[in-house]
Amino acid sequence: MKGLLFAKELQAVEGDRVTVVTGFPNYPAGKIYDGYRIRPITREVRDGVEIIRLPLVPGHGRNPLWRIANYLSFFASLLVWGLFAARKYDLVYVYHPPMTVGFAAALFSAVHRKPFILEVQDLWPESVVASGISGAGALERGLAAMCRFVYRRATHIVAQSHGMADKLIERGANASAMSVIYNWSNSEPAPLPPRSVPGDAYEFLYTGNLGIYQDLGTAIAATRIAHAADSRVRLTMIGNGAEKARLAESLTDADRAFIRFRDSVPQEDLLEIVANADCLLLHLRDMPFFEFTIPSKIPFYLAMARPVLAGIRGEAAGILRDSGAAEVVAPESPDAMARAMVALARETPERREARGRQGAAYYHEHLARNQAIRRTRALFVFPDGDKSR
Repeated sequence: MKGLLFAKELQAVEGDRVTVVTGFPNYPAGKIYDGYRIRPITREVRDGVEIIRLPLVPGHGRNPLWRIANYLSFFASLLVWGLFAARKYDLVYVYHPPMTVGFAAALFSAVHRKPFILEVQDLWPESVVASGISGAGALERGLAAMCRFVYRRATHIVAQSHGMADKLIERGANASAMSVIYNWSNSEPAPLPPRSVPGDAYEFLYTGNLGIYQDLGTAIAATRIAHAADSRVRLTMIGNGAEKARLAESLTDADRAFIRFRDSVPQEDLLEIVANADCLLLHLRDMPFFEFTIPSKIPFYLAMARPVLAGIRGEAAGILRDSGAAEVVAPESPDAMARAMVALARETPERREARGRQGAAYYHEHLARNQAIRRTRALFVFPDGDKSR
């Protein structure tokens, strides 16, 4: 998710005034973060950006009632706020998912006759149905109709991949009002030095959401196989999510000697942890809509100048192969991932450094933040036809 940095960068490009309207932070665990309390509305300013927080019901995971309550409560809060307060703004930019946010914006921007841009990171309703939420299939037709309405109403749509853009056009989006802008990394440090922690272990690191889509049971199974073949192989998973407890409970006492979990950490601490990893790992379930999904983890991993191991298909797999940094295997295949783990662990330090350099170079040439911000800002056309505010 782009968040505060995205808003700051947009303000810097043309001197725009950006207001972020969001809920109270509760993702991915479905619990309100420490230091926050749900109120009717709060306002704060961080790094020069005004942030308005609206009430919602916190809830993630497979429980359909909590997830629906989460989506609908924020939809209602945003719609009411937008009908009363959005008139003073020149343009609305919506980050999706969930599409209920886009639906609210489509309604209040129509009332106020304001342009709105929709950035699509996830394809609904497929991703909702595939998430494992019981009862989601019954809602599929209604969700699809809502999505078509929002696509038609949007002034412009930003898709995160070419495959996703094609799918959106098939569903009624205007091809002439469609752009593809790849995700970028919030962190763009100078290339990290070789791993500084001495020792014979080879550390694979996963960072991010420990959810249903990631199917990190595959990574755990692969690590068991790889560790049996090469005892240097280790796996660390950093983050939270709906599947974390179940995954942790699946470990045996023997597994805990070479597989461990850590809670989410601040970004500055994460960079230090990444610097002490040998290879960064990602995995997605083998589902059709992931053929055209490019996880935000990919630009972050490449920017970190580390080798990458990915169980993934489609457009994202092509990017990783082209980068020269990654070994890509079929998703949901512990055996294939384990073979790649052992092969990576046995590469020379020079080869590991070369992979990292190639990945960082690819990131800065094709995925860098400044390029994406300029392209995004160029899409802003205000009601009077002006492109500056």
